[in-house]
Amino acid sequence: MANNISVSPYWLTTGQTIAAGNKVNSISVLKYIIVPAVGGVGSTLQYKSTVTVTTQQIVPANETWKIESVAIDLTANSLMQGVQGVSGATGATGPEGCTNTNYILKSNVTNAACSQIFDDGANVGIGTNTPGALLDLGVAGTKAGVLRLAGSSSGNTTIQTAAAAGSTTLNLPATSGNLIGTGAATSGQYASAKYTTTTSLNWANGNVQHIQLANGAQTFTFANSLDGGRYVLFLKQPSSGAAGTVTWPATVLWSGGTAPTLTTTNDKVDVISFIYDATNTKYYALNISSSTTTPTPVELYTTPLYNDPSLVAYWRLEGNSNDSKGSNNGTDNSVTYGSIYGKFAQGWTTSSTSGISNFGNPAPLQISGTITVSFWIKVTGALPTSRHTSFVSSGGYPAGYNGAWGFTRNYGGGGMVFLASNGSNIQAGAGSADSDYSDGTWHHIVGVYVPSTRITLYIDGVKKGESTTNIPASMPTSYSSTIGYTSNNCSICDGFNWGNIDDVAIFNRALSPYEVFYLYNGFPSSNPELYTTPLYSDASLVSYWRMEGNSNDSKGINNGSDNSITYGNSYGKFGQGASFSSASSSNIVKTSSSLPTGSSARSISLWFKTSTTGVSQSLVSWGTNSPSQACILYITAGNVINWSPWGGQTQSTTVVTNGLWHHVVWTTDGVTGHGKLYIDGIDNTSSDGGYSLATAASTTLY
Repeated sequence: MANNISVSPYWLTTGQTIAAGNKVNSISVLKYIIVPAVGGVGSTLQYKSTVTVTTQQIVPANETWKIESVAIDLTANSLMQGVQGVSGATGATGPEGCTNTNYILKSNVTNAACSQIFDDGANVGIGTNTPGALLDLGVAGTKAGVLRLAGSSSGNTTIQTAAAAGSTTLNLPATSGNLIGTGAATSGQYASAKYTTTTSLNWANGNVQHIQLANGAQTFTFANSLDGGRYVLFLKQPSSGAAGTVTWPATVLWSGGTAPTLTTTNDKVDVISFIYDATNTKYYALNISSSTTTPTPVELYTTPLYNDPSLVAYWRLEGNSNDSKGSNNGTDNSVTYGSIYGKFAQGWTTSSTSGISNFGNPAPLQISGTITVSFWIKVTGALPTSRHTSFVSSGGYPAGYNGAWGFTRNYGGGGMVFLASNGSNIQAGAGSADSDYSDGTWHHIVGVYVPSTRITLYIDGVKKGESTTNIPASMPTSYSSTIGYTSNNCSICDGFNWGNIDDVAIFNRALSPYEVFYLYNGFPSSNPELYTTPLYSDASLVSYWRMEGNSNDSKGINNGSDNSITYGNSYGKFGQGASFSSASSSNIVKTSSSLPTGSSARSISLWFKTSTTGVSQSLVSWGTNSPSQACILYITAGNVINWSPWGGQTQSTTVVTNGLWHHVVWTTDGVTGHGKLYIDGIDNTSSDGGYSLATAASTTLY
């Protein structure tokens, strides 16, 4: 049905367009032509015709049209077609910016543009046109895989790949279990739920794993550990039959130096704790459930901490107060050293309350910020209750009135205290509530100061006290560091003369609780110095020269006399060592009657390093220059090790003049007239000509 609707008058002039379409069926138009007016002035309209427009027409020149009526069909399509606008530019296969199909479009204000969202009808990708899941995030660069969930700017949650080019998998927990996150300083996250595994442990599956041991021997392997990762392993013995035994990976270093003995009782459990060190690819381990494991503390320099760049000073107190790590040597007053005073070989003692080792105030010790101080102490007498007792400090009485930091036993008795000062008064301290450190046995003491944050005291690897209030923002740096006596304006203060001190170290960072724990329990070393092994306590050890700044005998009475010898950290395998010049007079001499003589059994052990080749070089010798009456260990002109009694010999084959450290042991039972040479732990004896051994008595050692 069509209706005619009058729209007159409506005039169209030359060039205008008129069109019908959609609901407009037709338009009735009166055409007029423009002619000059009568008299030639102006113009007038002259009717031409009536037409019906059903499409689109343009008013021609010299005409004007008048619309009389419009015919509309109400049943026609309701969408009216407007005049088409200008088309946007096009890309290779789509609108501007899109070179691939299936991208969702967006507006860039001027034209349609390609977005970062790709939809192939099955999966959606953001930043990727190859989505492999319902929603796949894959933008390159620093935003790789980031999904920000609801949260404030300080509490956003992100799920992100480990690296822009890497990938990660997030497995949702099963019907039972936990997924736990920790602080920003943590290097890895693990499921804390129980995980049952086999002897091939994948630590990525969980940091707590359970193994049911089989009867007999089994070998363990570890994989996918993260630096600083803390792991716990439950080992359960079989319910019946023979006990299970374990061979551990070579990268596991045990507290005490040896793997623990596991329980052998059926159905019983051992609990093993591990900490992984990715830098050195080692696991530090401890059987925390077995009473058969006794911690064996070792001197600091046999641990990884000796090579820590934050270790600024280390006084081993081996016959002097020299710094084994730096150049912060001390000056002693009324101080005595000896093996009976040391936790490790020699140690420090004084019989005077004014006895002191003063290290001055060199630049490395001017620490105003974070610091850790470690030492061993043995209290052999009753400490006075009416005095402050200073052990190790900077500025006299520990952090006292004008000092910086220090350790003390407070006036009135009580436990050990570690204090920090802002330079004018004591600001904060952490102490032990008991006096269990003064029981006549050796104890390990560690104090940690973190500016404005905390001060912590550890005894024997365990935190005994911590303060987090009134912590000074910094400490003064103008005071001397000392062991013992204080003279810093304290009339009721004494130095420590009721026992012994050993192995004092200062770090310019905060040791972690784990480092403190393992420092006390022992970081095993793959090449430990002899005195950290059971052999140091062997009754057959006659003499032991550690070369820590001198040629003193750390075990016996055979102290040496040096000729053209230089000592220093750069010369030592462990701490300091001795450097010998090429001159024949460069040696250590000791006349002694306690060295093995005659045909008695003996062993010689030493570490050495040389790059000099083609000449004979004596290592150790004593006796006389007569057949069978000498005992000589030397490097031949052929660059290998020989031992000789001045006639006959034991010879090796390994070239040892390559500038690397080598360990050599020569040993004989003294009966057969034969010996063995071990180079770096391996029997390297190539020839062993029978000899007569009759080392002269009252001889000189070189």
